[in-house]
Amino acid sequence: MVSGKSMVVTVLALLLIALVSTLAVGDGSSFFYIFGATTCPYCKALDQFFTQAYPGKSYFCKADLDNACLQNFRAVIGLLATKGVPQEELGGIPTTLVIKDWKYILAVVIGAITDKNFWNNITSRTPSEKIQVFVPEQSMLKAYEVSISFDEQQSIISRYLILPQSSSSPFSERVLIPVLLIGVGVAVVAYALIGRRK
Repeated sequence: MVSGKSMVVTVLALLLIALVSTLAVGDGSSFFYIFGATTCPYCKALDQFFTQAYPGKSYFCKADLDNACLQNFRAVIGLLATKGVPQEELGGIPTTLVIKDWKYILAVVIGAITDKNFWNNITSRTPSEKIQVFVPEQSMLKAYEVSISFDEQQSIISRYLILPQSSSSPFSERVLIPVLLIGVGVAVVAYALIGRRK
């Protein structure tokens, strides 16, 4: 028969393993960072699409209202131009960077694509140092493949994709899940200990 102390140790060990594995691998979620302008109807439409299709997973950086946003957009475009995407293909809005675990860039998309299957296809990709940059060409999308190392991706994300303090952090789920697991574990342990005393 298992003693109360053994059960407590077992439950706490399982909770610790769950906490470490959750923090180590991340929640696997994607985030859509849109550079655009409030005067652009396509930007507004794309922002609304992401808000409905992927609630809490997007941010609309308004380059016409925020100078830091404008400068960051120019820096990202400049970097893509150095990677082989023709300058004349860049600079259109909206421009969306698809981010995974706030560490990797899965793709860059110029234009207001509101097809959920298109975005799901991008978000299901495994992070790579080869990134596709999609640009509109007549009624189609043209894709350029550029090489951006994981270190460069991390640098771009940390330097140029800034969320305001009031926005919900993309890390919130990574924190919430372990806290919930610990709370449930504590409740189970407390119930087991109190139940044995009666």
